[in-house]
Amino acid sequence: MNLILVIGANGRVGQQVVTELVHNHKIQPRLMVRDLATAKSRFGDLHDTSVEIVEGDLRQPKSIDAAMRGVTAVFLCSPVHPDQVTYHQNVVDAAVCEGAYIVKVSGLATYPDSFVDSGNWHSQTEELIRQTELNYTFLHPFFFSQNLAMQLKSAKEQGSIHSSVPDAAIAMVDVRDIAAVAATLLAQPQLAARKTLILTQTSALTYPEIAEVFSEVLDKPVTFQAQTLLETEQILKSSGLPDWHVKILMQFTDAFNEGLGSTPSSSVQDLLGKTPLTLQETLASQIRS
Repeated sequence: MNLILVIGANGRVGQQVVTELVHNHKIQPRLMVRDLATAKSRFGDLHDTSVEIVEGDLRQPKSIDAAMRGVTAVFLCSPVHPDQVTYHQNVVDAAVCEGAYIVKVSGLATYPDSFVDSGNWHSQTEELIRQTELNYTFLHPFFFSQNLAMQLKSAKEQGSIHSSVPDAAIAMVDVRDIAAVAATLLAQPQLAARKTLILTQTSALTYPEIAEVFSEVLDKPVTFQAQTLLETEQILKSSGLPDWHVKILMQFTDAFNEGLGSTPSSSVQDLLGKTPLTLQETLASQIRS
């Protein structure tokens, strides 16, 4: 019997992966989380019947080893962090001991010596995995459609959205499609073993085009207002994010402005056999929730 471990089950993508595995693939996964109480509350209707929840911490190899015992496939997704290469190495080491297939979520500008710090860190982990004999699939979403939902309130109240990416198009993807792809691969590793998949919608949108989508969803005129890089940086700093995180978000902005997130991929449609969720669908679901 195959046993799948979901690391980061309390996260945005991880939650959806669990849902996909249980409801669409009829698989009972093991969930490794730091916060047991949150997981038991979040997955209460599944706990003890469809999922096994265990406590684990990426900083503690022994807890990972225990969670990985008997596992045949593992989903790895965690918040970006300066020490993530070390944390992910702990997962890779445990996966090697079990011979487990790895589905890892990386992201924008993931390549060696990337000027985007997180892309560089993801690339280092991917290379560590390649050097093993494990099967793996690396998922590269450029931008989560759900990130734009943060502007729904201001768009509704002020009639505008803002960004310091004024011209370049962005090929984004709904978190639910990332999870659907990940769950499908975890259930059927042979579909994309030892491959990297870029995950996007079928087209890329500029922010003026995104404003048109907001107008359609909110049924009111919404315009795009360009911000300077300095304005964006000041807003991020005032939010209380650590300096290293603000730096990465500004690096993302530079990467988008250079067009690194502008090329759509057919991977979602090819693997799932359906059209990826549109930004209209993402925003509408956020309004309903």
